[in-house]
Formats: sequence, C-alpha cells, structure tokens
Amino acid sequence: MSALDRRGTAVASTLDRPLTPLRVAVIGCGPKGLFCIQQLATLLEKGNFGRPLQVAIFEPAEFPGAGVVYDSRQPHYLRMNFAAEHIHVRKSEADGSSLLQWLRQEHPEFAAAGQFVPRAIVGEYLHDSYLTTMNRLSKHGTVDRIKEQVLDLVDTDIGWRVTTDNGRGYHGFDEVLLAVGHEGWRGTATDGRQMGSFDISHVYPTDVQLSLAMAPARSYVALRGIGLTAIDAILALTEGRGGVFRPGQKAWHYQTSGNEPARIYPYSRSGRPMLSKPMARQMSVSNLEEMWEYHSGRLAALAHLRPLGFSDEIWPLVEAAAEAALQAVGGSGAAEWFKSWLHCCPSGDELRNQISASVEVATGKKEPDAAWAMGEAWRRLYPTLVGLISHDGLTKGSWPHFRTLAAEMERIAFGPPVENCRKFLSLVDCGLVDLEFLQGNVASHESGFRELRTNCGCRIVRIDRHINAVLPSPASSNPHGPLRSLAQRGKLVPHASGCGYRIDRLGRPVTATGQTLCGVTLVGRPTEGAVLGNDTLNSELHDGPSRWASNIVEQLQRVERSTL
Repeated sequence: MSALDRRGTAVASTLDRPLTPLRVAVIGCGPKGLFCIQQLATLLEKGNFGRPLQVAIFEPAEFPGAGVVYDSRQPHYLRMNFAAEHIHVRKSEADGSSLLQWLRQEHPEFAAAGQFVPRAIVGEYLHDSYLTTMNRLSKHGTVDRIKEQVLDLVDTDIGWRVTTDNGRGYHGFDEVLLAVGHEGWRGTATDGRQMGSFDISHVYPTDVQLSLAMAPARSYVALRGIGLTAIDAILALTEGRGGVFRPGQKAWHYQTSGNEPARIYPYSRSGRPMLSKPMARQMSVSNLEEMWEYHSGRLAALAHLRPLGFSDEIWPLVEAAAEAALQAVGGSGAAEWFKSWLHCCPSGDELRNQISASVEVATGKKEPDAAWAMGEAWRRLYPTLVGLISHDGLTKGSWPHFRTLAAEMERIAFGPPVENCRKFLSLVDCGLVDLEFLQGNVASHESGFRELRTNCGCRIVRIDRHINAVLPSPASSNPHGPLRSLAQRGKLVPHASGCGYRIDRLGRPVTATGQTLCGVTLVGRPTEGAVLGNDTLNSELHDGPSRWASNIVEQLQRVERSTL
C-alpha cells in the first residue's frame, strides 16, 4: 500500500519495501560446519520466517561434510578411534540419521556397535548428510557452495568481506561462521630448519605424502611422533604398500611386500605410547554405571565454584573415580600407577609390553588394570569435564598442569583401536619398526647426511627420510588463512590455555581490546582451550552449533526492510 506526499506523488510505505536478506557465510564445512548447518536446518523447519536467508558455504575440499580429514578416497586401513555407535550428525536417531543406521543400508559389514570404521566410510556418511542438509536448507533460502579457499575476512561498512584464493571478494555478509578445523593438511613448525627432500613435513594424504617416490623402498625412516598420526604413517608405509597382516591365535604376523622401508624409527618427546581403546563388548564390567553417575555428579557439583583449580579441586575427583573403578574389579593403586607412568621413560621392550597389555585388557583376555581404570575414568567423566572446564572454568594458573595431564590422558584414554595396536606390535616383532630411539633427535652429520640419535647418544643410525607425524596445535594457524589474518589485526587473541583463541559463550571472538567481535562465530578446533575436546564426532558434546543456529534464526525473526 502506498501513501501520497504533499505533491500527490505516490511514496512506497515501509511495508511495501522488500525485506533485507540475512546473508550468512559458512567458512569451512567439515564435520563441525556440517553440525552447524544441520542445526540451522532443523530450526528453520520448525517455523516460517519472513526475512529471506542467503547462505554461502566456502569449502574447497572435494566432499563437504567430510572435509579433508574424512575424505572418502583415503585407504580403508586408516580407521577411526571412536566407535561407530557414538557418531551421528543429529541428536535424534528416530529419523535414521545415525552412522549405524546409515551403515545398515550402505555398508552392512560395519553396522555393529563397537566397530571402529574406516575414516573413508565415515566420510561417505558425512558427505551424504551434507547433501541431505543442503536439500533441507534450500527449502528455506538461497544456498550456494563455493569451492574456494578463504584467505581473509575483513569488516567493512556494508558487512564482512570474504577474500578467496582466486582473488575474488565476496561482500556484505551479516554473519560469518568460521569452522575451518585443521585448515588443511600442514606440518608443524620446523624451528627455522630448512626443509628439503630429506624431510616429509606431514603425513596426509598418505597416498601422496608417503608414496614410494617420497619414501623409497628399503630406506631408513625416522618418524617424529608415536601417536595416532604416527600409527597411520606406519600403516601407510607397510600395509599401504601391499604388505599383509595375518591374525594368529596369540599374535598377528606381517607378510612383507618388498616395498616397505628397511626400518622405521619412531621417536617423541615423552617416549610414551598410546594404549589400546577397549572393545565395549569385551569390557562390560558390572555395577559401574551408578558409580560413574555418582562421580560425574560430584564433578558437576563444583560448577558454582568456577573458576576452579585443576590440581586441587578437579583432578582428585578423577583419581577417586579411577580408584573406585579399579576396586570394583578387585584391584587398587590407580593413582600410584599414574604417577609412575608420568615419570617413566620406557625402553623399546617396555613400550611394546605396555601396548600388548592394553590389548589383552581391551579384549577381555586380562583383568582390567590401573591403566584401564584411569582411562575409563577420563572417558566416562569427559562430558562433565567439558562442561566444567570450557569457557573459563579453570583458574589461569591451572592451565599448565591441566595441559600436561590432559596430554597423558589422551595416550591412556583415547588411543587406537585394538586392530591397529595388533598391527603395530606385529611390525615391531618382525623388525620393521625399531623402538630403540623412542626419545631421540634428528641431526645433520658433518659429512652432510642425517642421523637419528638417542638422547643419551649411545646409539646413532643414518637416516634417509624424516617424517613429521605430529599435527599442528590449535594455536598454530595457517599463515595463509583467515584466522591468522584476523589475529594479526587483533580481532582474535590467544586463550589463556595457550591453545586456541578466546571466545564468549556464543562463540564470538573476544578481541585484543576485550570487546566482542560482532558478526563472527568461531567453532571447533581453533577454540580449543576456551572449549574442551573439539576433535570429536560426538555432536552432543558441545552446544556451539546449536547456539549459532539459534542466533541465525533470531535474526531472521527481526524484520528489516531495505531503504528506497
């Protein structure tokens, strides 16, 4: 309906003007980005919103939803260390959206609880979920996928400008979601050392980085790291080159292909291994569920006292839970075992025996021990710890001790599946993997070649290749990505933990001046520290995606109309 001005000319009323669309940029659409847009689709389906919605999804990976970590083209020997029954992109399983329900249709051979599925298959599931979510979103607005890498993000008078690797600029975004995860496959810092053909800076994608051309057959390889990424690297250099693992009654055996390195020497700062993840069906210890609920409740009751001291208020309750679990199976001394673990520098034989013992416990061949009790306590209490510690739940002085203990609990609680441990042990037993340099260092010899030395200097071997199997920390942003550019301008500042960046409870970054950065939301790995435990496919562990989606819907409910 129009009105007349004093000259009798028709003037469009406010009601006649078109509604201004809400323009949203989603930068990065691996699992965390998928969780966010899935939550948005769910909320949009619950009501009608008059304001138009325009969504641009910037994701250079071939399969959005999966991203680079869960690329469906990677080899199947690269497996999850997270059981299939815990993976689903939606909280409700009534609609058939869980991984297990999807597997029953697409890969029934993996459709059982307790399975540790190949990452490639999980990637198929995540990409299918993305396609479904895009169809749902498109019914409520305009949705575009832009297959470009984002380099920069700048606040302008007309909204946020997104610059990509092809030099294009996309303007006028009201809201930007940063869900960039690992920011592509990268190596860790080299401490100023010049990288050359001798050095392989990172492991993934394994078929490229660890090909025969990169690490030739019969070469001598030093491998920095003995965690999950290192195990993937070892499997790529063996099974990935045609070797075959054959299960035996007492141990697995490895049949060589001839394309393997002559020797693989893993090493790390601590020299301590990751222990096997328990197989749920083999680890059903009775009468523990009520105990875990009790100890979770004890932890949760501390919430009103935040910020908390980790050493004197939180950690004693974790140890108490572990001790109660160990006593329930007839043992004792969980805390004492952990103290000895912290100070151990295992020999090769000792490390092999530690992994072997964890496999026997995990498969029910050996009674649960102190290592199991500590790991199970950390696993069971972890959701409560996430809620208690995230968003400044610890005192500033608590972070160094927390980070030290959390790193150790990663080794004990969140290690590889049994199958990968058995493969690793068989490679040690046949001599392909040498554990005598667990605490070592790579150096240049005066003659120009490289060598690996034990820290004591009592053993030295010449090395043909050095593989970095340590992923960059959340504090190490891609120098060519939007996080680094925002940080350089003071829009992002490091969290007190020393890990990722500071955010408020809505995921808004807190700037160098202490203000909230409006129009930007950060989720996932770059928020580690402010939010605990981001490297997970448990969609229920964090509320960042649902908070972001709720904020978008709230803005759609605000009627804004364009000017003439």
